[in-house]
Amino acid sequence: MYLTTEIQRSPVALLSSRIPVLLDFYADWCVPCHSISPALVELAHEFNGKISLLKVDVDAKLNSALIEHFEVYSIPTVIFIKNGHEINRITGAKPKDQYRAAIIEMLEPE
Repeated sequence: MYLTTEIQRSPVALLSSRIPVLLDFYADWCVPCHSISPALVELAHEFNGKISLLKVDVDAKLNSALIEHFEVYSIPTVIFIKNGHEINRITGAKPKDQYRAAIIEMLEPE
């Protein structure tokens, strides 16, 4: 599991990850972002070694390339990436079970 508040990876590096990635786009001032954060961290621990959770601060200038690449216009937004492709996206604060279901679907063999 890899957690960070500011990542300096290019979209290309993220897309080449060997394990599925959850990109959590958030801001410190965003109340709904804070409401889903504990659930996402719990899920990252639950699926430890099977997924990476990367937190992307939308207010950090160094993350602007990721925000632009993934066309994030609202937060919170969680993007699910597998084998270099965005396979799902959840925008807005949703129940933990909705994120778990998306992770389980992402981990199913193709």
